[in-house]
Amino acid sequence: MKLKMKIARNLAVAQFKLHDYESALGWFNTVMEDEPSTRDGFSIILCHCCLRHEPQHLKDAFSNLVHVELEVRLVLRL
Repeated sequence: MKLKMKIARNLAVAQFKLHDYESALGWFNTVMEDEPSTRDGFSIILCHCCLRHEPQHLKDAFSNLVHVELEVRLVLRL
């Protein structure tokens, strides 16, 4: 399942870089359904901005982003 999500995320990023924001948005939404992350949530917001969607779409995307459990990594330097 992780490999499938990595492939989907890479497809989303590729579509975004090709300025195909509708397709990228679909792929990012697919990834967010299975493995929600803040990175993908921000990408969804960017897609909505690039597509100039109504503010309600941005509010919904931001609301979903806020509900993503944060993954905190501690880096210890000696």
